[in-house]
Amino acid sequence: MSKKETLIFHLVFLGLFIIAILLSEERLYADAGYYLSRVINARSFWIEHGRVVLAFSQIIPLAGVILHIPLKVIIIIYSLGHVLYFYILSLFTYYYLKNRYAIIALIVMQLAGITHGYFCPQFEMYYGVGLLVVFYALLQKIPLKKWELILLVILAILILTSHPVSILLLAFTILLDIIVKERGIKRLHIFLLILVIAGIVFKSLTMSDYEGEKINYLFSFNRHHHHLQIISLSYMAKLSIYLITYYWDLIMIFILSMIYLYFSKKSLQAALIVLFLSGYIILINITSDGLQTGRYMQQVYFPIVPILVIPFIFEVFRNTKGISHISSIVVIASIVIFRIIQIVEAGEVFGQRVAYIKGLAAYGRQMPGDKFFINENEDKNLTMPFGWSLPVESILYSSEKGRDFTVSLITQSDLNFRDNRMNLKPGQFIFQQWDICEVSYLNPNYFTLCNGLYRELEMIPINMTSFGKNLKLSFHYSRLYTFKTGEAVYLPVNIENLNSTPITGDLQKKIKIAYHWYKNKELIEWDGIRTPLKSYIIKKSEQDILVITPDQPGRYRLVIEMLIEDQAWFGNNVEREVEITQ
Repeated sequence: MSKKETLIFHLVFLGLFIIAILLSEERLYADAGYYLSRVINARSFWIEHGRVVLAFSQIIPLAGVILHIPLKVIIIIYSLGHVLYFYILSLFTYYYLKNRYAIIALIVMQLAGITHGYFCPQFEMYYGVGLLVVFYALLQKIPLKKWELILLVILAILILTSHPVSILLLAFTILLDIIVKERGIKRLHIFLLILVIAGIVFKSLTMSDYEGEKINYLFSFNRHHHHLQIISLSYMAKLSIYLITYYWDLIMIFILSMIYLYFSKKSLQAALIVLFLSGYIILINITSDGLQTGRYMQQVYFPIVPILVIPFIFEVFRNTKGISHISSIVVIASIVIFRIIQIVEAGEVFGQRVAYIKGLAAYGRQMPGDKFFINENEDKNLTMPFGWSLPVESILYSSEKGRDFTVSLITQSDLNFRDNRMNLKPGQFIFQQWDICEVSYLNPNYFTLCNGLYRELEMIPINMTSFGKNLKLSFHYSRLYTFKTGEAVYLPVNIENLNSTPITGDLQKKIKIAYHWYKNKELIEWDGIRTPLKSYIIKKSEQDILVITPDQPGRYRLVIEMLIEDQAWFGNNVEREVEITQ
């Protein structure tokens, strides 16, 4: 690798580190927040379903917990650790294996096919695939030294135990190496394939109840009829559009790979890729609804990333020249640039969710107690649903300022799940809806909850006047408005919420925007039409308000103000001169 390429490699990782810092709070979504909370409270590694590879993601935050560093810092280094993991693997492949292609593969693996999945990096297969790249790079180096053989076996075991689907990916990688080298099956290959079979047997014997129940459901075709989807032409057409829309980068890789393999007459490589790729996509769509979007479905489809990226980087990109090589570079650069753009854009949505949860927690701290449930049905305009992880995330976000700020937020669904409402005791809290824990379970260095029951958090501020004055109104345009008499017009206005509490739920339904008309300092009309808020407001919002102009022409002063009917005008006036013509 030249000095220029080395610089680019480090700069790309530097960019990934910076994004990881900026989006560290957003990257606590779902399983990511769950595992971090487990590590902090258990004060040790937290491994479930025998997926030991997740220990790598917990080393840095666990060290932070042992050293009692602030929670805010732990959240940042936790996010950084997910990038540092791939960076360390890249340094090993670069400085020891001298394999520049492994570095490129490790960078692409973090981004290809990912948007919402980026915000839940605590994903076993995500970590397993990083090791898979190093595993394949080591195979490229055969014959191996004794310690390298030991490392290869350790990597294989970690990959096999990372996730059940990783067994297929390891088998794919071994078969790919056999075909690429065109030297037949070596003893090492046979040993590794036997290891794969042993992995299948071991997983079947040690499968957790969760994994067993999930697999039983997926293949219980009497309980669902997903398998009928693949014989539906309309469904397959929708699936094609779905894959092109959400996996455009992998589609480009697949096309370039097939073109190269066709003209290079490497039909076995092409057949292997098509077999595993199509086989896995079919597997998804006969066992689940393969057209869903979001974080979970991106993780379900994630195995197609290594199936396509590993042969593309190690074989196609490495062996092409001229236009073909340039095309490969363009595809790789496009994945890095455009996926980062998509991740940053998605970060705004996740950021709104974080701000919303923080706002609810900040409001809850003003109330007696520190355990609250929310009626999620009140918030129809939520950018993202709370999901099962709200209880975990609320405790993490609220405690960033210190353990005395801890608030446990749950939804009414969490409270009503099974017999939670009846079983909850004052000294307990809901960790997740199927897991009630004692308050003493929390790590006292970071979290404290009082003994008490969950109360409904009604979003009606006590001091409505001061709350209303912190809602700043401004007109969308600075130009002079000119309208005709008696005209119904929609005016765009900006609303900025400077309160720590978001406008949501019942409060959103109560607040209205109205207007007054003045002419020559004389009040012409006070009670203008009330326009309800179109959505909840965390920080800023824009919306149109309905205004009826006066019946007589002239120069008027339009005053916009917010209110709660029969309770209070907010006094947050904003005004504008308006010309009314006949």
